[in-house]
Amino acid sequence: MALERLQDDEVYRFYLAHRLAFADWTAPTTAELNANPTNAPDGLIWNLTCALNTDGCTFDLDDSERDESLTFCQTSGDSSALSYSATVVWEFEESKARWDDATSVLAADGFNTATLAKSLLMWRGLNDVFAIMSVGKAHDAAFAVGDRIKMVEVATDWAVPVLETGANIRWSQTFAKRSDILWGYELAT
Repeated sequence: MALERLQDDEVYRFYLAHRLAFADWTAPTTAELNANPTNAPDGLIWNLTCALNTDGCTFDLDDSERDESLTFCQTSGDSSALSYSATVVWEFEESKARWDDATSVLAADGFNTATLAKSLLMWRGLNDVFAIMSVGKAHDAAFAVGDRIKMVEVATDWAVPVLETGANIRWSQTFAKRSDILWGYELAT
């Protein structure tokens, strides 16, 4: 990044976490979110922010399915949400520095955030993971009490190449939707 974003509402953190990273996914803690500060590939949570392309990413709560039917005793216009879902698409960069040795964690050996993202997001079948987004702090800032996060349970499908003339090769991962969503959660501990 040549310039860092200056406005708080344009500063993002994107993490991918295995369900086992949390004792209770409905109440994640700062310690759990900060558990892998070096982004070690064998961790349970990874900061993928710097590998993601801003133009190709989506992290939105969809319109909920609603029960529009009424009994004879309900008030007109009353409807309750049946389910919630979110659309999460991450477009990640292809690194020129290939990660030849999967046991390596040294930058000199080719390990970087883009190769980590590719190893996690390229293939179909990564289940029991959460896509996590936080707005308002720098990509490498530690999570703290009071931070708000959005967590969506997802699964990977095959990544699709994004090829454009004069641009770096990128991959797009449109995550399969799952049922667990924790939207706008404020970290308490």
